[in-house]
Amino acid sequence: MRILETEGITVIDCVTGLEVTLGGQIAFIKSDMPQGCEIAGHVGPKGNKLCRSCTISKQQASDQTFDVFVNQRQQAQNNAIRVGMHELKTLSAIKKQTTNTG
Repeated sequence: MRILETEGITVIDCVTGLEVTLGGQIAFIKSDMPQGCEIAGHVGPKGNKLCRSCTISKQQASDQTFDVFVNQRQQAQNNAIRVGMHELKTLSAIKKQTTNTG
């Protein structure tokens, strides 16, 4: 698939007899949640934050007194994180931000 996306493949058009280069990208992948997360590169429960929708750490997840509803990530926070990610210039800065925000 990587070659198809970046370079394309050369084939012969059976009608005209000419060489043509075909390229493409994956537009849709159907999967269950664990497989979809793996394909998309999500860390999942191995990460510092347990899911993309909250700011709960591993330690807080096992704390019965921690209020997950009060401390859940809001849409505005998600948008701010997304905007901030686009402004980062280096791979190390991006990795650090994803580690911090989940």
